[in-house]
Amino acid sequence: MFSNPRISHTCDLQIKSPLPPIEGDREYLSILIYELIDNAIKFSPEQPQIIVQAEGVDKNLVLKVIDFGRGIPENEIENIWKPFYQINREYHEDQGSGSGLTIVEGLVKLHGASIDVQSTVGERTCFTVTFPGVS
Repeated sequence: MFSNPRISHTCDLQIKSPLPPIEGDREYLSILIYELIDNAIKFSPEQPQIIVQAEGVDKNLVLKVIDFGRGIPENEIENIWKPFYQINREYHEDQGSGSGLTIVEGLVKLHGASIDVQSTVGERTCFTVTFPGVS
């Protein structure tokens, strides 16, 4: 199902309930989450732990996908959303097509959500998606 079946990862799912309801397309939301987790797996082969967190914050649903892989250089963060963009492709052959985060960004916008990336090279990357809750 995910990118590289030869690499075994542990996914720590942390849900702080109750979660607020959101409006969205179930299939598109599944794709969004899949792409974020798949991306985390691709870029953290040395540290096979992924953390997925979900919690309600101020009536919003906040989803975080955290990996402990190679990280994203600060000057590259604005580029990762570009179609087919890849960081240092000549050095890292384990990358995909470069379309996953473009898909994520489109689905985030489609759902009226926002996305933020915090990354430290060589340590960790955290993608945070904030979905507006509904009353």
